[in-house]
Amino acid sequence: MPTVSEELDRLTQTFTIDRMYCDALFRCKSAPLVAELLVSHLWSNSALPLCYKALVAEVPRRFTSQHSEQASLWNLVLFDSASRDLRLIPYFVLRGLGPEASGALRRAFEHAAVLAHIWASPEKVEVLSSTDRENYKRAFIWDRTPKRFAALKMPEVARSLYSSLSKLDVHGGTGNRFFSYAADASSFRCKFTYRIEPGSERLRQQVSLLANGHRSINAELLAICADYAKASEELGAAAQAFKIFESPAGEPSPELQAQINDLYRKLGMQRGAPA
Repeated sequence: MPTVSEELDRLTQTFTIDRMYCDALFRCKSAPLVAELLVSHLWSNSALPLCYKALVAEVPRRFTSQHSEQASLWNLVLFDSASRDLRLIPYFVLRGLGPEASGALRRAFEHAAVLAHIWASPEKVEVLSSTDRENYKRAFIWDRTPKRFAALKMPEVARSLYSSLSKLDVHGGTGNRFFSYAADASSFRCKFTYRIEPGSERLRQQVSLLANGHRSINAELLAICADYAKASEELGAAAQAFKIFESPAGEPSPELQAQINDLYRKLGMQRGAPA
């Protein structure tokens, strides 16, 4: 007897198209970028729980007793929200829903930025429980000068990526999304949605932006941990593992390329990605 998921797939083709799209994605020129995004995702899954645990342990020492309970709550909310959005990014990309991943990445930047603010200025945690929108705006977004990303290690990088995401797929991007889907229409469509052609240049640019943003947020969360959490062997190993993403030439480092090649092998791509 067919299962519910099998019957739903028969009616909508959604699961079949998801698998077909994923296979096509790894046969096109975007494959190395998708693989790099997945390597970044694997690092997040192993390292970010360690970072969160180390940060929470420092809450009683960094925040006053008056704010300690609030700080524990908001560290959980902000860190978990950023982590969840980071996981959604490759989830959407593998299913051909890159524009939806842009919204998740944008939210992750916002969560990471506020988290950095409250660790740099612990008194600001009180504002998070306030219903006064202006207080929140002055504390975290604008106070004579832009401050949304001011507490991050690489504020200009975050500002540039956030602006690109807003322009392409969020604020003012509705028309861009409509016309891009129309221009890059593909046969990968089901009864729920349609997907941009996996071999299109627009998709390659989009995945590149998403991979850069994913890596940037990982770096920022790791930096908060390095600045405020107690050093440990586990955190040191996580920081060492993240160094594979450092490449001044703009190309994958040899260590990152080795991990990408290892991922290809695990996926059964014995000859690697197409050129």
